[in-house]
Amino acid sequence: MDKRGRHEPGNKTPEETISYVKQHIASFPQYESHYSRTDNPNRKYLSPDLTVSKMHSMYKEECSNDGKEPVSDWLYRKVFNENFNLGFGR
Repeated sequence: MDKRGRHEPGNKTPEETISYVKQHIASFPQYESHYSRTDNPNRKYLSPDLTVSKMHSMYKEECSNDGKEPVSDWLYRKVFNENFNLGFGR
C-alpha cells in the first residue's frame, strides 16, 4: 500500500480547540421547556436574549483574556449545531 490519505490534514482544527468551544457552549445555563418535552425530550433551551453570534463574541472575548486564538464564526456555529441539541427560548 502506498499510504496515501492516511495522514491528518494540515489545516484541521486541533481537538483541544474544539473541546474549548464545547466547554464554552456548555457553560451557559440550560433549561427544559415543559411544552415540548413529549415531542423532543432531550432538547434544552438557552436564554431568549442569546444568539449564536452573541455567544461567539463572548467566546472571542474569553479567548483574548486567556491568550488563545479564537475559532471562526462558522466553526463555532458548526460545533453548536452538531454537538448540542439546544434552542433559544421565546
